[in-house]
Amino acid sequence: MKADYSVDEAVRRLAAAILIRAIEDLRGQSRLKKEDALAWMRSSDEMQFSFVFCCRALGRDPARVRPILEQQYSAALKSPELPQPGPALRKPPQSDILPAPPAPKRTIDWARLRLISQQL
Repeated sequence: MKADYSVDEAVRRLAAAILIRAIEDLRGQSRLKKEDALAWMRSSDEMQFSFVFCCRALGRDPARVRPILEQQYSAALKSPELPQPGPALRKPPQSDILPAPPAPKRTIDWARLRLISQQL
């Protein structure tokens, strides 16, 4: 039995953000993130926020989207990983540690999402 993909706007926005994040990870420098994004994309799971769920929530056929993304990012997946910086030489004293600044609010670039969806 197929899952129900009639979803509200908030779920569609979250599905779009997840799909965009996976595409950004495929483009990025981290080999681990590329591999994770590729494994997520190749999965046939239909649970919430899987690749299949996200595509269908956005009105796209995952069987059609998957090969396009694999073809588009195949060169990025073969690129070598950039070296990671080594560990810090010393641990700062507790008094030097400042509280982390608040994380920037992430917004969805709807123009970029429209462009990606038109290419699919």
